[in-house]
Amino acid sequence: MTGRVRERRVTRVGAVIGVRRTVIAAACATVLASVIACRGEQSVGQKAVTPKSGRPLGPTPLPVAHEVPIDAPVKVPERFLGMHSHRWPGGSSRPPAIRIGTVRSLNYDPKDNAFGVHWSGIHLAPDRFDWSVLDRWVDTHAEAGRDLVYTIYGTPAWASTRPDKPDPYGLKGGASRPADWGALDRFVRALVGRYNGQGSRRIRYVEAWNEPDFPSDYWLDGPADLARLMRVVHQAAKAADPGITVVWPGFVNWIDRKETVPRIHTLYRRFAEADDGQGGHGADWGDAIAFHYYATRDDVRQFVDHQESMLATRTALGRTRMPIVLTEIGFDQSVGDKVPTDNKVALIRRWIALSAAYGNGFIGLYSYESDTHLANPHGDPRTAAAIDEVGRRVAGATIRRAALLADDSVWLELGSDATVRI
Repeated sequence: MTGRVRERRVTRVGAVIGVRRTVIAAACATVLASVIACRGEQSVGQKAVTPKSGRPLGPTPLPVAHEVPIDAPVKVPERFLGMHSHRWPGGSSRPPAIRIGTVRSLNYDPKDNAFGVHWSGIHLAPDRFDWSVLDRWVDTHAEAGRDLVYTIYGTPAWASTRPDKPDPYGLKGGASRPADWGALDRFVRALVGRYNGQGSRRIRYVEAWNEPDFPSDYWLDGPADLARLMRVVHQAAKAADPGITVVWPGFVNWIDRKETVPRIHTLYRRFAEADDGQGGHGADWGDAIAFHYYATRDDVRQFVDHQESMLATRTALGRTRMPIVLTEIGFDQSVGDKVPTDNKVALIRRWIALSAAYGNGFIGLYSYESDTHLANPHGDPRTAAAIDEVGRRVAGATIRRAALLADDSVWLELGSDATVRI
C-alpha cells in the first residue's frame, strides 16, 4: 500500500515518535477500563443454537451477527500474540510492556540506515555476510523464548536483475528477482544453518517475500518468478533444517472495497498455479499460508470478511490442511490517523480475539512504534495494557465457540466454560 510505504520510509530516517510521558498508572487503568468490554458469564436470554457439530451451544449476551466456524475446539498457541518493532532491541525504542510470543524481522532497523536485516543488508557480496544486526535480534528474542519469523526480502544490488531500480526503502535492486538464483540459495542455507541446528531452532519460520501483489512496490516481477523463488527458499531452508516452517508470501491488496466477500483470493491463485521453473508450481512449496490485513474502515466486520476469504481461498486451492498465519495487521494510513484512539484499541483487541478463534498460528501486529497503524503501544501505556490484557487471555486458551455480536463486540466461549466479551 502506497500510504503505508511512505510511513515506513519516514520511520527509517529517524522520525521522532511522540511519547506521552504524562500518563500515570492510575489514569491508564481508568482509560483501559473504558476499552475493555464486560467479561465473564453473561446472558440476556438469547436462544441457544446448535452448530454443524451437533453440540448444543449456550446463549449469547446479544444476537449473533456472525458465528466463527469452529468444528472442533481451537487450542490457541502460547506464542500467539506477535509484534513488529523497528528499533528494539538495540535502537531508540524501549522494551515493550507486553507479553509478546512471536516477532517478525521485516523492518527491524535499529540503525535507521534502511538496510536493517533485509537480505541486502546481510549478504554484502557473493561470499561475504554481515550478521551483526540480525545476531542481536535473534539472540534477544530467542533468549526470551519467542518464536522468530525471518522474512526474506530485498535482493542485493549485486545479485538483482534491476540493480539500479530503488525499492520502497530506497535500496537499489531490492524489489526485483535475483539474476543468480544460486545467490538466494546460498543466503537461505547460511541463514538457517547459522541459527538452527544441533538441537536448537531459534528461527521457527522463514517467510518468502513481502507483499508481492503483482504488481507491487516490493515485487516488480510476476507469479512464475515468485513460484521459483518459493521453491528455492523452501529447498534451501529444508536442507539446512528439515523441521523449519516455510511460509508463503503475504499478499495485502487483495480485496477491493466494493467486492463481495468472502471471495477467492486471485493473487494467491496466480502464485499457486504458476510454473516454478522445474515442472512444479508455487503451491508445491511451503508449509503455511500468510496473509496481511490493513483496515480501511472503522469496522470489525471488514476483518471477518478478509479472514473468511482466506478460508475460502485455502479450500479452493486444495490446501485445507495448511495452517494460516496473519503476519501483518494494522490500520491503513488512509484511516489510521482519523479513527479515535478508543475505537482503534477496541478494534485491535477484537482482531486479536477473532484471529485466535479462527485458528491462525499467530497474529503479527504492525507496529510497536506506530500511532497510525497500531495506536502507538510504544508511547501510550493504555494501548500497551489493552493489547497485553487480551493477548494474555487468548494465548494458550481453548476456544470452543466464537461470535461477532450485534454490537460488533466479540464473544468467546472457552474450554474452561468461562465466557469472554471483548
